[in-house]
Amino acid sequence: MLHPDHPNTLVSVNSLAALYESTWRFGEAEPHYQRALTARERVLGRDHPDTLDSVNRLAILYARTGRYGEAELLLHRALTGRERVLGPDHPDLLAAIDAVKSGRRQLSNVALNDSVLPAEKTRLRQSLEAAEADLRARSAKYQRFLAAKTADAEDIQLTLNAGAALVEYRFYSPFDFKEGTFGEARLLAAILRGDAGSDLVDLGEAGILFELQALTVEKELRTKKGLAFDAPMRSGHERLIAPLLPHLDGIETLYIAPDGPLQALPFEAFLDEPGLRLIERFRVRTLQTSRDLVARDRPVTGTGLVALGGIDFERADHAAAGSGVKVAAVDPGAADATRAALDVTRAQFSAFQALPASGQEVTAIGQAYAALRPDEPALVVLKGADATEAAVKALAAPPRVLHFATHGYYLESGSIEGRPLLQSGITLAGANDALNCRSGQDGENGILHAVEVQTLNLYGTELVVLSASDTGQGAHDYSEGLEGLPRAFWRAPTEWPNQIVIA
Repeated sequence: MLHPDHPNTLVSVNSLAALYESTWRFGEAEPHYQRALTARERVLGRDHPDTLDSVNRLAILYARTGRYGEAELLLHRALTGRERVLGPDHPDLLAAIDAVKSGRRQLSNVALNDSVLPAEKTRLRQSLEAAEADLRARSAKYQRFLAAKTADAEDIQLTLNAGAALVEYRFYSPFDFKEGTFGEARLLAAILRGDAGSDLVDLGEAGILFELQALTVEKELRTKKGLAFDAPMRSGHERLIAPLLPHLDGIETLYIAPDGPLQALPFEAFLDEPGLRLIERFRVRTLQTSRDLVARDRPVTGTGLVALGGIDFERADHAAAGSGVKVAAVDPGAADATRAALDVTRAQFSAFQALPASGQEVTAIGQAYAALRPDEPALVVLKGADATEAAVKALAAPPRVLHFATHGYYLESGSIEGRPLLQSGITLAGANDALNCRSGQDGENGILHAVEVQTLNLYGTELVVLSASDTGQGAHDYSEGLEGLPRAFWRAPTEWPNQIVIA
């Protein structure tokens, strides 16, 4: 008989805790995880792989139950211990990466499928969250993730060179303590310079800025009011930039971190009275949040262009074209029932229509790029049935420029609420099959959800172009910026060896 602290006994203790956790009995799981951890520390040592596994499992449990501070400390311990004992490139790290990729693909494939029960979607989501937490504990990139999460103004200012400044906009509602009520929303601009201190500028009531955002993104509204596009660009400069100019003397590089609906504004195109665009006056760099300056390293630059357009959204045509993609048999009645079950928001996606001009777009871009950079590798222009989700995920080397000319969308509501990275995506070859709850032989359904974007190999990519509707939408988060496709492309470096700028 084995004693209570025998390694094999502790494996059983850990397994019982995992069973409790998988059935949401978190209160019963915790003492068993704690017992396994304490005993393994005593018998095997603090840095034994089994001990660090217990540390990691307990951290994941804390994260799932909202105890993020405790989870962060344990994940940091697991990371440093594994790097010290196993090294930063141990095969366990590769397995953790594969687990996250698989989890994101599975969750993406059921996001628009109402035939999958909500409980199963919840299980897949929780499994993915656990895998993501495990990866962060194993990855050296987590050090930068921690630094970014706790960065303050001083940390951010240290990243700014002389001649660079950061402007972070924030909406707020003043509170009247006497009346006990909030006033009208206002906008504040915080300015940090690399060669000086900080300044705060109150930009006044925010109401007119919401109208500015609507005029910028809605061509029909500008037409109705008889306004050209430059009208809101001049207004944007007058309201958002001109009051800040006294604090930007001598600045060459201007980082801008918008807030809320300001995320949709093209600051680079703002127009001053002499007729200069903002990008003609400064080197403008738009961030999701100022903390991104702390989190980012300086990668090598990728080479070449990958462009996707003229995409065939019908999977059935792929097989006829000899693409090698097969379609699983689906009961037409069941497919109709599934479509009928889609909610009002998703009903707009009865079918994604072909975009013939998008093929011409990527051809012209490819020709222009080749003329400007003749020394770079051959261009990759994917059209028709070749513009697949699998092809994007399997890029052999990160391109300098990645261009998507296709449909984009953001669901105001959806089958997985509260997960903006599953409620936004772009369509690729065979996307219409996703609406019929089918996927191809490659395991992909033709929709690249934002949650999957984070797994792309884009380390060194300078520019991603989303030439598609609704890709600039998402859930506005005070600390993280716009949760949607842009944030997904930007976030990738916190987990993978990727680096990207959204433009």
